[in-house]
Amino acid sequence: MNLPILVEIDLVQLRMALQSIVANNEHNAFHHGANENAPLQYSTTILKLAKREMIPCLCMDAFTRDGVVAVHHSIPVRIMKVEDA
Repeated sequence: MNLPILVEIDLVQLRMALQSIVANNEHNAFHHGANENAPLQYSTTILKLAKREMIPCLCMDAFTRDGVVAVHHSIPVRIMKVEDA
């Protein structure tokens, strides 16, 4: 049985993390001579829930096409029961 996971996240931190991934991608494209119609430099961005120093976090890892982590963010979240929301 799958139960929903409800998390509370600081939207400012989430927005900054997403902007960082986009900015890093644009920076890499510019320095590698890609034009604006070229595909993105990242092949995958993975979002996962994990604990960092015993604090639940939403982790975002943006990987390059060759599998190297180019950007990593860990945003603290609060896990809640659905009935407590």
